[in-house]
Amino acid sequence: MGFKKNIFTVREISLHVLNQVILADADFQINQRNAWLQMGKSDETFAGFSKLSSLFLNEIDYSFELMPAPPSWWDKLKQFFGIRLKSDNSYYAIATANPTPSNLKIKISIKRDSPGKYDSEIATTPETPLKPEEINVIGFIK
Repeated sequence: MGFKKNIFTVREISLHVLNQVILADADFQINQRNAWLQMGKSDETFAGFSKLSSLFLNEIDYSFELMPAPPSWWDKLKQFFGIRLKSDNSYYAIATANPTPSNLKIKISIKRDSPGKYDSEIATTPETPLKPEEINVIGFIK
């Protein structure tokens, strides 16, 4: 039985989204290449047609909103006895309904500059002094 992690940082979520984009892009390229090769075999018109050089995603954005999450019962107990928590990081939960202007909005942009080179960028609205490694996401709030 392994330990199941249930608190993730925004940086970890962005790396997971990046991984999924790379997998989807590779799958897309393979399927698109096979489709072009099948068309080329069946019709001589497409035999010299080269569309295989630009079969990749250029940019994808993923956005979600975070609401402040109440501390867990364990954290409340630690605070009651005066035990300092490991970090002063903020805890948030992904808002699944009723977006409000006070929520923290996260936008993950993944761009591909050249074949094989991906770059991810994290933007928060409103601006926050917290780094993506310091924003903990503990679940969903409906």
